[in-house]
Amino acid sequence: MEGELSYWLPIGLVAAAASALTLYSAWHRKGRGRFLCDDCRFNSPTDCLKVERPMAVSCTSYRPISEPKVETKKIGS
Repeated sequence: MEGELSYWLPIGLVAAAASALTLYSAWHRKGRGRFLCDDCRFNSPTDCLKVERPMAVSCTSYRPISEPKVETKKIGS
């Protein structure tokens, strides 16, 4: 009995942790339950050429409007 417990306990803990992480990431994903185009930087027909537009709830090109723009400076200018 002791050998079975020491075998199944770590497996059960790993499975529980994996399930918890999966549920957490599903709950906190971008666009959960809303259309991404509502607040996407590329929300215009000329910028967003995705077929799903404007009803997309997941998009690899999604960038929120409030995302800060990164400025690059040339050294020596």
